[in-house]
Amino acid sequence: MAFRLGDIIVKDIIYALASNITTEVPLYVLTQLSEATINITSDSNDITDKDGNIVKKNYRSKTGELAATNAFLNANVLAAAGATTDIAAVDNVLVAPKIIKVPKSQVAAVLRDVVSGSITVTQYFGDGAIGTHYELGVEASDTEYAITTGSTTIYDFQDVSASYVIAESESAFPAVGDATKGYIDASDGNVYVWDSTLDTPAYVLDATRTVNVSATRPTTGENDALYLATDESKVYKCEVTTTPDGTTTVTLPTDPEADYYMIKYKRTFTEGAIIKNSANKFPTSVNLLMKVLYFDPCSKDTVKAAYVELPSFMVSPETSISFNPESPTMDFNGTLEIDYCSDDKELYRIYFVDEEDAA
Repeated sequence: MAFRLGDIIVKDIIYALASNITTEVPLYVLTQLSEATINITSDSNDITDKDGNIVKKNYRSKTGELAATNAFLNANVLAAAGATTDIAAVDNVLVAPKIIKVPKSQVAAVLRDVVSGSITVTQYFGDGAIGTHYELGVEASDTEYAITTGSTTIYDFQDVSASYVIAESESAFPAVGDATKGYIDASDGNVYVWDSTLDTPAYVLDATRTVNVSATRPTTGENDALYLATDESKVYKCEVTTTPDGTTTVTLPTDPEADYYMIKYKRTFTEGAIIKNSANKFPTSVNLLMKVLYFDPCSKDTVKAAYVELPSFMVSPETSISFNPESPTMDFNGTLEIDYCSDDKELYRIYFVDEEDAA
């Protein structure tokens, strides 16, 4: 049966491919377009008789607009709407900001690819409030943070006092112990455990653990070693980390009033992009080709493809960017320009090829 033009039912828009008008090199492709509508309007003037009846309507020009919805926030749409895109690469190193939230207990934060002089450290609370802005110092203190560039060793002392009972000597241990805790003899640093399975329950030396006793919490130590700070009556476990070359270590303030610290800094990157929309930058015209799947109402099981071509299409610089995760759609709108150098000043073409095509 010969192909006939008639009613069609649109199934889906598969692609919208934008290409350079002159070179035809593809620029970007959209795969999540829906609700696409081409609106053609026309200017006219009416010739009327003396009573105002229209004798002749003269149409003088046509204008076209494309309005569509993209299902997701799309970087291509953002860039096409009059922005510039800078792609990062090994030979095109770019700079971007970064924010991290660090708990007070972490002691230090290891950062990569930091731009010198860009680090700020601020007190941060769980309810979103910020507090003290700390200054850079030689060593970390209640009011300052410190920075070390390159490989360094971090000594992180975690408070594990809840798992231990401290006494001046073994003879000062409680008469009955708790099998879930370790008992520290502060005079020699030995650790005992309560063994209730013995015929006569008693404290037994735990040869696998020894506590290093000092007047104050040390600043250096051995990995996984235990330390008793007698001035605080607290037990700490030391975790030692050696950072690699090329990193920057921020030793956090020791502010007793802090819950978290917010660190903001700039870092370089070689994979990614920066999209920049400037007030004096506008879109350029492209060739837009949309592949639309459809079927004939009288042959519902046969899917075919129509191609809608806009020879010269200008994306609108007016766009809305939604960062709402529940409604991430964005508009894709623009103007159909005439193909000025063609004889018939085309606004659009629709190609129907009578063949099955569902891909």
